[in-house]
Amino acid sequence: MSSQEKLCFLVCWKDKVSDSVRNFQLNFYPSDNSVDMYDMRMKKMFLKKTTTDQISQADLYIGNTITLYSRVLNILDFGDEVTRNNCAQEHESTFALIKPGSMDQMGTILTDIHQAGFTLARTKMVHLNELQAGQFYTKLRGEPFYPDLVHYLSSGCSLAMELVRKNAVQTWREILGPMDSEAARETNPASLRGRLGQDDINNVAHGSANVEDASTEVNFFFPKSRMSSNSVYTPATHFSKTKSTTCCVIKPHAVHLAGEIIQAIKEGGFQIFALETFHLDFGKAEEFLEVYKGVLENYGDVVKQLSSGMCMAMEIGIDNENVPDVVTKFREFCGPQDSEIAKLLRPLTLRARFGENLAHNAIHCTDLPEDGPLEVEYFFKVLQ
Repeated sequence: MSSQEKLCFLVCWKDKVSDSVRNFQLNFYPSDNSVDMYDMRMKKMFLKKTTTDQISQADLYIGNTITLYSRVLNILDFGDEVTRNNCAQEHESTFALIKPGSMDQMGTILTDIHQAGFTLARTKMVHLNELQAGQFYTKLRGEPFYPDLVHYLSSGCSLAMELVRKNAVQTWREILGPMDSEAARETNPASLRGRLGQDDINNVAHGSANVEDASTEVNFFFPKSRMSSNSVYTPATHFSKTKSTTCCVIKPHAVHLAGEIIQAIKEGGFQIFALETFHLDFGKAEEFLEVYKGVLENYGDVVKQLSSGMCMAMEIGIDNENVPDVVTKFREFCGPQDSEIAKLLRPLTLRARFGENLAHNAIHCTDLPEDGPLEVEYFFKVLQ
């Protein structure tokens, strides 16, 4: 691509003031990382060409959600054939599902995914019922192992993911290894199934067979229409609905470290009962953080960071009856707000290990015990 060329995408933005969806043509110029936007209904320029550090070329693929100047934009399609030819193969999507028996290794698997060059486009923790598990594996209906497969998949929580990179389908299947974990240990011991799998059903994770299946499977778990979202076949995000949990949010600047952070949380003795990625606009981020207004000196920067891209929200609990206050316990595990101070005083805490400074401290966690259930419900009930 020459320095004069641009990438063109069709995007939409939900305007809360008019309660309407507005469509734009978004042009991205790789040579200087600049953008402009054209309002397709009004037929006039909406945003003049501006250099930005809020998005990069890697963020621009069909189905992704980006945040640009506090506006959450959904990428609907390529805007022209030049862009389609340049980007279609570079940003292929596949579907991945970490199965119930491997959820304890979720952090390790997510780290492997990141190191393999995948972008985690979206993810959510689900607990499939037998109807949903049967529908997901409907192509295998009639096979002798089908009942066992459905029973296993509905036996506990799974993690559904859309992964994006060049040759995503083939690459993810290669990382997984042979379907049978025993065979994987013999022929590809470094693969996920070779390292973590048990047999041909409890075999770590699912991977789409081809691009067409990937599209179908992504839409099964992440439907585009609200009507489909409410279907009995669509798996809802799982959360515990108890009052003895707390909220943890991996901030946008640290989402690429999600695997390592999750592994650290589990090694710290905590459990993850719910997990989902979100794109918060400035208004939603401010609404969620409103209780901290007047408490945090850098409140404005915190809101700005939380609305700057995709974040990952989690419901955190602990399997220990001797710890009645999980909010305080987890807050101590996260460490001081300022990561630079945390590195000096409490170097083993999450913010010391994964944060950079006060503005980029990797983690939000609930501050007061009475706010734990409220913050969890905001992500896993209000925003659903």
